[in-house]
Amino acid sequence: MFTSFIKYPVFQSLMYDKLCLEQYDEIHCANQSVVHDDKKLQADVNHLYLYSSIVLTVPSIFTAFLLGSVSDTYSRKIPLMIPFVGLILGDVVYLVQTTFMSIDARWLLLSDACFGLCGGYTAIIGTMFAYGVRQTWDENRSLRIAALEGSIGLGGTIGFAVSGVLRNAWGYTNVFLFSTCFHFISFFYLLLRTEEFSSDVPTESVGRTTTMHLRDIFAVVIKKRDGKATLCLQLILFAFAVEYLSFAGVLDVQYSFFRYKLGWDDLKFGWFSGLGYGLSTAAVLIIYPILKQRSSSDAFLAGFGLCCKVVSLVVLAFVFADWMAYTMTVLFMFSRFPSTGMRAVCSRLVALDEQGKVFAAIALMEGVITLLASLIFNGLYPWTLNFFAGTCFLLMAALLFIPIGILYYVHGSVERPSSATSNNAISDTAFEENTPRDGR
Repeated sequence: MFTSFIKYPVFQSLMYDKLCLEQYDEIHCANQSVVHDDKKLQADVNHLYLYSSIVLTVPSIFTAFLLGSVSDTYSRKIPLMIPFVGLILGDVVYLVQTTFMSIDARWLLLSDACFGLCGGYTAIIGTMFAYGVRQTWDENRSLRIAALEGSIGLGGTIGFAVSGVLRNAWGYTNVFLFSTCFHFISFFYLLLRTEEFSSDVPTESVGRTTTMHLRDIFAVVIKKRDGKATLCLQLILFAFAVEYLSFAGVLDVQYSFFRYKLGWDDLKFGWFSGLGYGLSTAAVLIIYPILKQRSSSDAFLAGFGLCCKVVSLVVLAFVFADWMAYTMTVLFMFSRFPSTGMRAVCSRLVALDEQGKVFAAIALMEGVITLLASLIFNGLYPWTLNFFAGTCFLLMAALLFIPIGILYYVHGSVERPSSATSNNAISDTAFEENTPRDGR
């Protein structure tokens, strides 16, 4: 994830530069104070970013679905490796595009197509979480997921912080070459060092078609379970979808928003994002486990994180100076709590051999929601520049009251099971209330 966070601001800066060069000369495009509030350029970049999201997301939805089921029935290792093949192929496209800046910017979409066909980021995250919780005891899964979320945050912290620095020092081509080297290292690490898990399902399941894999994943979501576990699983997945819509919407328009409002380039945006991700990583690695040990439930912690996100989005909508933007990072500290808590809840509500499928379902949602967020916010944001540029962030904040309400209901209605949960059978009602455990 380190390289993906390097790419995020650099890729958007690359789109601005290439599209600017198609409309103006190099001298004009080099003057940030002149082009930062060009509304036509802002609209063109957001529309290209929308196409990029579509080309990346649509094929990745189906691939991520398939890889999630394959990880349950055949191999945990191969689904981890396939997305990196797409990353490396996409890197080749970026290297060509940045070496020859005169090439039409729309050819950048070829990189998204390569990565999307191999599963995209949804497959990387989904298979990583499924692999990480595979042989983890139920009571430790929240901590394992928090550690995985923390690793993503650590990659985001460093990646964002160095992205603009590297781009200014090395140029676009060398930055993408740098990322390519890490992708090769990751691929061969997975090939040589990752352990394969034995399958818990019959070998005849290996030959299933994609349609049957999709049916299996859907069956996990609607499967009858004891008590309110099925309802809670479905509600949490819906809450996750709404929260991710807000998250993806912020990612889509935040760089353009700061460029328009404050005149930021990828360097300043990288520093800001790196600080925010650094604080959120520290929170999910240190504060989250401490609160869990003090018997706070995952649902409660996820709801707390959502409340902080609502306030941070309102502050972001009305930002007018650099210092105000940086004050928002304190609230952003708890932004990883919602995804950590909701993933942990989902993991503990399903059986061991359903872990890959439930994370594949989450990966599918992430893919669909990423596409939906791009359609909504990349289309809406250029229009809002005519009256109030922060409108999108206020809309995102309003949406978050839906998952907050769901988490409040789940937290208050599902009882913690009285019997211990074994490693091989996850209790259908394995939800902790925010009350002390016996003996702790």
